[in-house]
Amino acid sequence: MYDYILIGAGVSSVFALLRLQNTAKRILVLEAGPDFNQRDPQDLYQGFGGLGLAEGKYNFAPDFGGALAAKIGVGPTQALLAKVAQTLDTFGGQHALRYVAARPAQLRHQRDLVSVACTTQHLGTHLSRTVFGNMYQALKASQIEFRFQQKVQQITPLAQGFAVRTALGDTYRGQQVILATGVAVDPVLAANLRTLSIFSTQTRVDVGCRIETQGTALDVLLGTDPEVKLRWGERYTYCMNKHGRVVLKRQHNWAMADGQNYRENGATSNLNFTLFQPHYFASSSAAQAYLTALFQDRSTVIGQR
Repeated sequence: MYDYILIGAGVSSVFALLRLQNTAKRILVLEAGPDFNQRDPQDLYQGFGGLGLAEGKYNFAPDFGGALAAKIGVGPTQALLAKVAQTLDTFGGQHALRYVAARPAQLRHQRDLVSVACTTQHLGTHLSRTVFGNMYQALKASQIEFRFQQKVQQITPLAQGFAVRTALGDTYRGQQVILATGVAVDPVLAANLRTLSIFSTQTRVDVGCRIETQGTALDVLLGTDPEVKLRWGERYTYCMNKHGRVVLKRQHNWAMADGQNYRENGATSNLNFTLFQPHYFASSSAAQAYLTALFQDRSTVIGQR
């Protein structure tokens, strides 16, 4: 019997494993996708590292991009963010682009439109792959067991621990199970989790548009800074790329416009960023259905202006 069974090998699972690797516990990881060396560059989610192998833009601000601070407090959230930055540096992230988002003086007296104080560590695609590759090698060297192409479909409580069954019919037993499936939960597993009273009461999905404009359009706010993070109400700007470009990104058979920083494929004279608006759904399956209808892969840009 394993001490821990982790379901999923994405970003959250990798950081959990880095905390567990020196505990002398017997650990198994079950991942529906491929291992690190067999990942499809066009699939940003499936396989070891999950979305961590994408742009790798880490925003270290407790009031930005989630509700963790509301759940555990600002202080503990800041401590965890500092630990993430330290871990990234340990595995090669010290070469990333670092900056603090601009705090324009023009916005100091605005009540509705505010700038968010945020330190950013921007790895980019190539460095992200290096960092997570180093993590993968370190975890494998610590005797953690990985089993890839193993889609988990059932978790059954036992007198001691749990039995975890995969779509291939294999069953594993563990004292504790850590769920780290990300947004793409298998429908069979989701139904099983509901029988265990594990389900989301509300799913938040931030949907918006990628805006591209002349590189000087926001200079009155940016000055010489690479990014300013703006928020009014629940709406906010995200992933601003000065001198970057807009590219097509595919994931979960969706096609979306995404931003790419200038260090990936050279500089342009443009500026791009995302404008996000949170949407709330009664379940993760309802959110998935909405996103599938919105972003189904037509292999083209739906609209550009």
